[in-house]
This record gives sequence, C-alpha cells and structure tokens, in this order.
Amino acid sequence: GADVLKVEAPGGDVTATWRSKGEPNDRTSAYYASANTGKRTVRMDLKSREGRSWLMREMEDTDVLLQNMKWRDLDAMGLRPDELARRFPRLIHVRLVGTEFDADRLAYDVVVQAETGFMSMNGHPDRPPARLPVALMDLLASHHMRAAVLAGLYERERTERGWYAEVSLLGSGLTALANQGTNVLINGNTPQRQGSEHPNIAPYGDLLS
Repeated sequence: GADVLKVEAPGGDVTATWRSKGEPNDRTSAYYASANTGKRTVRMDLKSREGRSWLMREMEDTDVLLQNMKWRDLDAMGLRPDELARRFPRLIHVRLVGTEFDADRLAYDVVVQAETGFMSMNGHPDRPPARLPVALMDLLASHHMRAAVLAGLYERERTERGWYAEVSLLGSGLTALANQGTNVLINGNTPQRQGSEHPNIAPYGDLLS
C-alpha cells in the first residue's frame, strides 16, 4: 500500500535495456519490470541545485528513504545521514553499501557471490564454481533493508524519532552462509561442490534423469 517513488539518473535506469534473447524491444525489459513494477519514477540529477531542492521538497512528507549512493557523492546529492536526520527527524533512512569495511568500495552481486563462498559451493565437484542463477546477494540485502525499515518504523512509533541503518551486500551474503558457515567455524570443514546433496543430512540427494 505504500506510494513508492524511484529516483533515476537523467539517463534512466540501464536495466531497462537488459533484455533476454527474443525479448521484444517495444516495452520495458523483464529485468527492469521485476524490480520496478508498481513504482512511480522520476528522472533527476541530484547533484544539481534544482535536483537537491526538489529532493528536499519531496522529503518533507516522506516516511522512508532507501538509497545506495557512494559515500563520496552523499554531500553533493544532499544525502548525508546526519544532515537528513537533523532536517527530517522522523525519517527512516536505510542505505545499502558494498561492505562495512571500506566506505568507498563498490560491490557487485557476482563478486560478492565469489567472496562469500557461494560460487565455490555451487555446482558439481567435477566442474568449476558456478554463479547462482539469480542476483541472490542483492535479494538478500533487500530483505535485510526491509527488516531495517520495519524496525525503524516500530522504533518511531515508540520514540517519535527517526532511524538510520546501513545494510551491506557482503554482510548479507555472509549471514546467509548459515550451516555452511558454522561447519567451517566448528568443524573446520570447507564446503565443497556437491550438486544437490546436503553436507549434513538425508534425504537430500542428486536428481536422476
């Protein structure tokens, strides 16, 4: 039921052109539609004076802000967390970052899949590591952002104050290692590619044709 406004760069969202083989060119790509259906969109240069003024006007009646801008661009776009908290004390503000350890480092789903070990675990033992067929790190982080928003809204109901939180792609991937991560920490067992078999339990097993 939320009214969601997505702000795109003046040139638009590049994923609108990410079409699969045979997908018609006379409509928005399925990739773009999967993440943006139901949203209103506006194209705006937030580094311009006009763009920053527009943003401040929009923020006056905004409950939740989600953003993933680079740290070095926050000042130019008027998106510094401390400044927004001062100006809009009831705002729920959640920012997606690449990693908690380097504010300027960008992150990409496939890279985080590799760094967190998902690719090395995925596939069959006689074949190279494989990328998961969806951008799982992005999706995991989106769920963590949703949890941060809900926690912030709950806290605001109690305190009348806003909320700022950061969610990282790397952290989201690491927390999703679950039992595979504890297999390493407790037993020292490095996860291996096992097809559809499970490292701990039955009746998981390979599917036979």
